Amino acid sequence: SFFPVGDTTVKCTSSVGPTCSFKVTVNDTEPPVITTKPPIELWPPNHKYEPVSVTDLVASVTDNCDTIGVPGVVISSVSSDEPQNSTGDGNTGSDVVIGSNCKSVQLRSERKGDGNGRVYKITLTVIDARGNVGTATNIVTVPHSQNGEPAIDDGPAYTVNGCEASITEITDFFVRQQYRDFLGRE
Repeated sequence: SFFPVGDTTVKCTSSVGPTCSFKVTVNDTEPPVITTKPPIELWPPNHKYEPVSVTDLVASVTDNCDTIGVPGVVISSVSSDEPQNSTGDGNTGSDVVIGSNCKSVQLRSERKGDGNGRVYKITLTVIDARGNVGTATNIVTVPHSQNGEPAIDDGPAYTVNGCEASITEITDFFVRQQYRDFLGRE
């Protein structure tokens, strides 16, 4: 048998003997799993912002006890393997701007002219109703050229922090989903 999260009292009966009962406690300690979509490539390196949303980066979210959708995922950080302003990258700053709700990010489509391409690493976070946190990363690249050579990740040159996933956000998602389900049944 499967038992829900929490306490369940089980009563055992027999036609030939006494009955008994006992309590089964199920705790959810498994984090949700974020499945990402393939990496994104930005081109051309024209120094313009390109919007990237959570839905561009995440295919699905699964959890052993809760129904959590992609809307529960937030961008918790974005790193770049190149400095914000360096030689041959257009003399611009603020290459990463995370949206106030952490559901999207503006990434500057540029790379160092004498480098090996730029790699933005986006860390994604989701939390289930019991506080278990799942994380995943996806990348967005700006290759040096269109010769088929991928951008090389040289490790983070800087990181911009976004939001942490919160139970409030996932609770709001569940309430909205239940309300939509309720309206759909009328």
